[in-house]
Amino acid sequence: MTTPLRLPEPLKKLARILRDSPTTNRLISSAARKLPASDVRSRLIARIPRVGKITTRLPDGKTLTMECAASESVTTSVFYDGWKGQEPEVLPIWRALAERAEHILDIGAHVGHFSLVAGLTNPAAKLYCFEPLPKVARILRRNLELNSLKPTVHELALNTSVGHLTFYSVPDGIPSSSSLSKSFMSDEHGTELDEVTVATSTLDALFPSLTGAVLIKIDTETTEPQVLAGGLKFIRRTNPIIVVEVLAKHETGPDLHDVLESAGYAFTPYLMTDAGLQKASSIRGNDRWRNFLLVPHDGPFATPEMQSFFANHLIV
Repeated sequence: MTTPLRLPEPLKKLARILRDSPTTNRLISSAARKLPASDVRSRLIARIPRVGKITTRLPDGKTLTMECAASESVTTSVFYDGWKGQEPEVLPIWRALAERAEHILDIGAHVGHFSLVAGLTNPAAKLYCFEPLPKVARILRRNLELNSLKPTVHELALNTSVGHLTFYSVPDGIPSSSSLSKSFMSDEHGTELDEVTVATSTLDALFPSLTGAVLIKIDTETTEPQVLAGGLKFIRRTNPIIVVEVLAKHETGPDLHDVLESAGYAFTPYLMTDAGLQKASSIRGNDRWRNFLLVPHDGPFATPEMQSFFANHLIV
């Protein structure tokens, strides 16, 4: 058996410094991107995160631009694999729905991937981005600026009340995971967490009279039911179409059902997979796929055109 080569720590540190310097990173990441798809390519690019500015093309020819001065997983995925590089089973449907929406809420916007796709696809829609972690919100704002998008950015966490709460994130670099739930963060990432106090608000407080065709994406690391519980009036009034993350290990499906039932929200859930939409009898976490599309039976999206759209994406 061949023993893997293990570099001394000083050499590893030097290699990381060279890898992350803008000039070197641009050269080696650009070379790695040209490699054909293979396990070797996958292992290689996992060790070479892209640093700096990237561009990719949307299907309509528009250019999507992102920038991060440090290693960040979403920017890296988009650089190597295009606009669908992260969550490719969700983004094409998200983009198609964004074309038909009047208001788009990206709750848990992170560095803005979903916001950028939606905003570039439908500049006429009102776009609202929610990202409570200050150092991530700064990158979000920069990415929106690079794409000449001017949405409303809320640097706060949506929950069941207006006030302030402790927010938790992984401590290193640009956090890819953060949440109001300390138990989730501790289970997933250990007890060494960064903590910051953030403002909180509710959907009902922020949108007391909004109407029209509303599209929502919620990815808040297990607090999705609380996000919706703070918007019962909003849900009753708008009947939004919702893309929501449900993690199998932290089953939030029953809580989501209870909240939506209390709002009088009648809907059909679809599990979002790489083969298409899979109609489900309930919202239940899946070991492989983590996002559900909730399609309301009433409201602006309950049209024959939309029924045809969902039928065309359904797994038969």
